[in-house]
Amino acid sequence: MKKVICFVCALTLLLGVCMTALAEDNWVCPECGARVPVSLGDLCPKCGALRPSSTPDPTPTAVPTAESTPTAIGGHAPWDCPAPGCGRTGNKGNYCGNCGHPAPWMETPDPSAAEASEADLQNAHEIIDETDKTYNTPFAYSAVFFNGNRVPGNRTEETNLGDLITDAMVWTVVTAGSISVEELSSVVGITNGGGIRAPIAAGDVTVKDVNTVLPFGNTVTVIRVTGAELLEALEASTFCTPDPVGGFPQTSGIVWTLDTTKAYDQGDLYVLNGKESTYYAPKSIQRVTIQSINGEPFDAEKTYIVVTNNFSSAPTPRAASLTQLSRWMKPW
Repeated sequence: MKKVICFVCALTLLLGVCMTALAEDNWVCPECGARVPVSLGDLCPKCGALRPSSTPDPTPTAVPTAESTPTAIGGHAPWDCPAPGCGRTGNKGNYCGNCGHPAPWMETPDPSAAEASEADLQNAHEIIDETDKTYNTPFAYSAVFFNGNRVPGNRTEETNLGDLITDAMVWTVVTAGSISVEELSSVVGITNGGGIRAPIAAGDVTVKDVNTVLPFGNTVTVIRVTGAELLEALEASTFCTPDPVGGFPQTSGIVWTLDTTKAYDQGDLYVLNGKESTYYAPKSIQRVTIQSINGEPFDAEKTYIVVTNNFSSAPTPRAASLTQLSRWMKPW
């Protein structure tokens, strides 16, 4: 008989692996810049790089803010992605954390780089085999299929995987004691559907499965907004629905409807840090209606607490319209 583990509880591990949300000793990957909990061992779950030393980084995981200053990783300075339409700045690894474009030094191989010896290759294969064994070991069991597809799926509509992830994000912040009891009814979760990259099949679930779902190493961020601002964010993030869009909001705690028979009332482009976004602000709210928040009537003037990821809240041109609200962003 299979041992069934509560999948929401299992998502706590998913968030620890893929969103690095919980504070504990970490080491910093020299290749991709991810913070890896010491409990996960000496291999980066994001890119497979080996831990640079046996001494853990004693600095607790921190949620980056718009003012965070990147540091050089692996001897290279932070770099801005040159890919058209990306606009991500301060990349710290060999590939853009947003679109995957290689760093400048990756496009021109170093001719002086030495070839790996047979011993090096053997050692690498042993590490890979051990990693595969660890990451392919089931740690949970799911009785249902979790929809991680793009279309139809997380870029076009609400999905059970989007619900699960945002519920787990909210649960993680609430259980950390970062929100007062009086504020609990005002807490909601939002994540961009484009960040959900794979489904989870019914049956055994492995760390590799969940790392494939959320591969970007995002962190959890808390934003305080008014109801009117929350409504604007949902309206702008669904401007083209039913056509797919990466900013489609998967949510927790919000009962809302979207009327796709009505046209989006397009206004001006959002401008973020002097750069034009890929999202247009709505001149008026035409398509989205919020019925309730955690069972209570929606109030446009009330302050709500939004638990989201740092990509959706960061002031970058490709992020969803929550970027406009990032002046309220704070680490939890």
